[in-house]
Amino acid sequence: MSALRSLVFNMFMFVFTSLYILFFLCPLLLFPRAYMTWAVKAWAIILFGVLKRVVGLDYRITGEENILTGPVIYSSKHQSAWDTAVFLILLDKPAYIVKEELTKLPFYGAVAQKAGVISVNRDLGAA
Repeated sequence: MSALRSLVFNMFMFVFTSLYILFFLCPLLLFPRAYMTWAVKAWAIILFGVLKRVVGLDYRITGEENILTGPVIYSSKHQSAWDTAVFLILLDKPAYIVKEELTKLPFYGAVAQKAGVISVNRDLGAA
């Protein structure tokens, strides 16, 4: 049963995320970054809601009182889509560091740059 729920979630998120980027986030390229930041955070909230309802995934954040405000660098070992999206919810204006290839993807690349990602060319040994 969990494999079926996982499949349903993955199919939903692929279609939903594609449509969300194309029809909601791309038009926001014409507006200030704050609108994009809000919309990407809304996407993450929807993702976590669907994860809970379809897959049954629940989580608990401890130590939230230790999250600093203002410019700060947080580092985490990326292991899943969950840890990518959770910082969109927890932090005010996160700026992710991503491999440069991601910023060259159609639609997603423009949205990511507008959202404030920092791209790194890994071929140059910079990351």
